[in-house]
Amino acid sequence: MDNDVASPTSIDGDVDEDDYAPFSSSTEVAAIAAVDLADIDSGNVAAVDASRDALHLADESEVDGTNAKSNERTMLREQTWLNIMYLSLFSIIGSSLRVFMGRIFGADCDLNVEGGQINDFLWPSSHTICITASGKTEQYGGALFIDLPANMLGSFIMGCNVGRLADWPAIPFLAYNHPLQSDKGLHMGITTGFCGSLTTLSSWNSQMVMMMNGNANPYLGSQVIAALFGYILGLQTSLVSFRAGRAFAAFVHAKRNPDHDSYGNEIRWRHYHNHLYWIIPVILLIVSGTLIAVYVAGDMYWDILYYRQVWIACILAPFGTLLRWKLSAWNGTLSFPLGTFLSNFMASIVSAAITALDAYQRFPLLQKNV
Repeated sequence: MDNDVASPTSIDGDVDEDDYAPFSSSTEVAAIAAVDLADIDSGNVAAVDASRDALHLADESEVDGTNAKSNERTMLREQTWLNIMYLSLFSIIGSSLRVFMGRIFGADCDLNVEGGQINDFLWPSSHTICITASGKTEQYGGALFIDLPANMLGSFIMGCNVGRLADWPAIPFLAYNHPLQSDKGLHMGITTGFCGSLTTLSSWNSQMVMMMNGNANPYLGSQVIAALFGYILGLQTSLVSFRAGRAFAAFVHAKRNPDHDSYGNEIRWRHYHNHLYWIIPVILLIVSGTLIAVYVAGDMYWDILYYRQVWIACILAPFGTLLRWKLSAWNGTLSFPLGTFLSNFMASIVSAAITALDAYQRFPLLQKNV
C-alpha cells in the first residue's frame, strides 16, 4: 500500500485492546476497531478520519446525556422542595379553617370550654348557632360532632380536585391548558395538605369515645347510641360530600371546557417555568405567616387562651402533613391503603392521649376515679 496509516493493530491483524482503553464503552471500542481494520485493508484514510469524527460525536452525546441527567436531578430536587412548601402552607390554612368552623357550628356552645367564653369577633354570632357538639355539654350533647362540617367541606373539595376520570384536569375551574393544571405540587398541596388538614378522623373518633365514656358529661352520662349514630353520620356525610364534589367538578368541567372530553397526556407531563410557578407559594407563605401572627397576637396581646391552641396547632400541622405524605407511598403495597391507615392510627392514638390528659385536668370526677 502507498499510504501507511497508524493503526492500533498488530502484524497479524489482531486488535490490541489496550490501545482502546481511553474509550468509554466496549461498543465504541468494537466499532472503531472494526472501521480501522476495514479501512486499513482498503487504504481509505478518509474513512478512518470519519470514524474518529463519529467517536467525537459520540463523546458529545455522552456529555449531553450527563447534562440532561444533572438537569433532571436539579428539577426533581426543586419539585420536592416545592411540594414540601405547598404541603406545609396548605396544612396551616386547612388547620385554621377547621378550628374556626368548629367554633362557628357549635364549639362556642360548650359550657366547659377552658378559659370561659372566647371574647373575640366571632363570639357574638357563633355562640348562638350550636349545630354541632363535642358530647361534653349539658344541653347539646348529640351525634353532630364538632368536626362534622369541616369533614364535609374537606371531602367536597377533595372530590372537586380528584375528578371522575383519571385524565381530567385537576382543577376543574380552570381551562384544560392552564399552566396550573400541570402544577403537581399545587394539586398535592390542595388535596394532601389543605383537605388532609381540614378533615380529621382522630378528633372525630376521640369525641365519639368521650361520648360513649360519659365521664366528661356527668349530667348526660354515657351516650352510646348518639356516638354510634355519630360514626354512621360521619362516614355517610363524608362519602356523600366527596361524591357531590366529583359531580360538581364534572358540571364545572363541562361548562368550562365544552370541547374537550379527554386530554390523555396532553398536560399531564408538561412542566412549566413562568411567574405562576413561584408566585403562588409566596402568596401562601404570606397568608400562613399572617394567620400565625394574628393567633400569636390574640394569645400574647389580647390574652385569649384559645388562640394559643390555634397557633400551636398551626405550627405542628406541617409535620403531620409531611408524615402523612411520606406514608402514602405505602398505599399501593396491599389491597387497602396501608399508609393512610397508619397515619390515621397514629393520629388517633395521639388524639386519645391528649383528650385523656385534657379531661383529667378539667373534670374533677375523672380525678376521683383514677
